[in-house]
Amino acid sequence: MNTHLLFNSIFEETHNEIKDLNYELNQLQEIYQAKYNLDDNESDNNEDNCQCSTSDLLLNNIDELDDYFTLQQIKEFQKIFFQNSIQYSKECNIKQQQCLKKYDDEAFLTKLNQKNCCKENCLSTKVNPETALNRFYKIKAMSQSEMNMYFLGMIDGSIKIPKSKYASKASKLYLVTSYNFSGASICQVAWLTIHGIGKTKWEALRTYYQNHGLKPKIHALTS
Repeated sequence: MNTHLLFNSIFEETHNEIKDLNYELNQLQEIYQAKYNLDDNESDNNEDNCQCSTSDLLLNNIDELDDYFTLQQIKEFQKIFFQNSIQYSKECNIKQQQCLKKYDDEAFLTKLNQKNCCKENCLSTKVNPETALNRFYKIKAMSQSEMNMYFLGMIDGSIKIPKSKYASKASKLYLVTSYNFSGASICQVAWLTIHGIGKTKWEALRTYYQNHGLKPKIHALTS
């Protein structure tokens, strides 16, 4: 049975990206799992405190409290208790976010140290880890459309055009991209790793640039 052209387009655009993403997730899984197991025992008590709904204990014992306090006093105690519980929950959430940020940092830096990008080992010999981490987070903070335009701009600014006087305008369609980071020439694998983009996605953007230039890229689902 033939499928609609729209669905074919969506599948071709997303399938390869999902394969790349799945591969990256499998690589990071072992790093995260090792760190999680190490920290899990230390944080068990704190997590139990965060997850335990002690407000139920207070509500269940209202009859006993009524023997010692007035109803108005009990309501005031409840109000104070719930306010403190909300504040404590926020603090737990902040700690969890900080923990996840720490895992992200360590996973990325471990990837820089362990990944064999090329014979020259650009990731470990030519790249400053902290600078690379900063670039990675800047890219991560972008929306999908902002990210597409950023990479299209990188392609446009780094292509090499033949210097021959006989070169036609069509020569620009043949892309020869130079990869640089912080003034150093690095391999493609290292550059893609720093910017958190898979090779399939990168090649798709290069093909798009050849056909459309810097025209904003719109996903098939929103067109």
